[in-house]
Amino acid sequence: MCINLTGCAKLNDNEKLLRPPELSGEYQTIYNTLKSSTSLNTLSLQPPISGDYKSSITIYNNNIDNSKYAIAFYKNEVQQVTDKRNLRMGILNKTADKDWQCIWDIPCEGETIDQIMFMEDSNQNNIYLIVGYISKQNVQNKYCIYNLSVKNFQTIYTGEYKLMKLCDINSDGIVELITLGNYNKNDIDTQRYNVINNISDSRDNAKAVINSISNNRVTLWGDTRINSYAQKYTNICVDDKSFSKPSIFIDDQISSSFYTTEILTFENNRLKNITLKDTAESTSRDFASFSYDIDGDGEIEIPRVDRFPGYDNYDPVEQVTFQPFITTWHKYKNNKMVAICDTYIDYVHGFGFVLPESWKNKVSINKINEDEIEFFVYHDSLKNNEDTLFKIKVDYQKNKNNIPMNYFILKSEGALLYLVSFNEKIQSSNSEFSISLEELKNNFLVISK
Repeated sequence: MCINLTGCAKLNDNEKLLRPPELSGEYQTIYNTLKSSTSLNTLSLQPPISGDYKSSITIYNNNIDNSKYAIAFYKNEVQQVTDKRNLRMGILNKTADKDWQCIWDIPCEGETIDQIMFMEDSNQNNIYLIVGYISKQNVQNKYCIYNLSVKNFQTIYTGEYKLMKLCDINSDGIVELITLGNYNKNDIDTQRYNVINNISDSRDNAKAVINSISNNRVTLWGDTRINSYAQKYTNICVDDKSFSKPSIFIDDQISSSFYTTEILTFENNRLKNITLKDTAESTSRDFASFSYDIDGDGEIEIPRVDRFPGYDNYDPVEQVTFQPFITTWHKYKNNKMVAICDTYIDYVHGFGFVLPESWKNKVSINKINEDEIEFFVYHDSLKNNEDTLFKIKVDYQKNKNNIPMNYFILKSEGALLYLVSFNEKIQSSNSEFSISLEELKNNFLVISK
């Protein structure tokens, strides 16, 4: 099972894994075309730092007319430029009868790209590009919506955000733009919002906004109050099963050791924050972790984190490469948190494991080295780890033909290889701690970002 939570693959020489690849094939052609159109000898490509598109050159397949678009952000690092906006965006197009052509080359609205997103409006034959720019001066970032399908380059909307995401909220096949941020105090819409919701404190201007984009227009679809004390909004996910209607889960970071989740649903055709109700049970936790559909049933679960036995005094800040924590996942039902399963998540190496229910408070883990951990039966001390259940080791695909003795392939994912080694004595004992290779594979999770 592959899940998308956080973290990225990392081994001892992780820089080799994370280093941007050299341009080749079609990407090199796009680079050469862009460079030729700018008359520059070299271009310093600047990839987005977050989101689904983090390549230095992004190719997007246009499903409306089967053409292709390429987006590349670059800086001129060699020549002096008079425009203070040194970061530029090159937009290229390729059709069935024409090779790559640079159709626009414009200055960007910031010096660092946060993320980019694409949206198709098939009813109007429009392709929209949404670019988020990181703001150095302001708390909030800036986003611009561009129409790629017109002859004259067009910016149809600009706004601010702290976190944004495209989601099909009502499952109608058309995506909406969700943005989290603050109202401008001088915005007339702020006054309307405050009167409707009986808000007098300007600090309470934090909100979630849902906009629809169609026919070169951005239309407010819904908005509601969110936690204004959040230092950072870290995650947005959507489902339509948890409450038998569209719902939005927002993960907040309140402080370095306090996190919470907000849930937005629709009541009487209005967006409501059900976790702000006085009767709502707290979704707070002490450690950073994202809400996710961990069991694949279409409903989002909310995590809470606790330490494995023996790690009561463990400081996660000092030991970031090893996190001996149990994540318990909860469904939110009738304003209550209902636990459904426990997992171990290794964000550094990109994997997780669903713990059998009978192991609760009886099994702990130990770090063998940077790339290997062991699960063992806990007997009142971390030093008393003779009853090892199994070990999970992270290796590279290139070493697939040189697997250590007594290790089996658990899962292969991208450049990484996940191996497991069993304690045969315990596995053959038919005790509550015995687990087969097949069960271990079923309980194993691969985490991608």
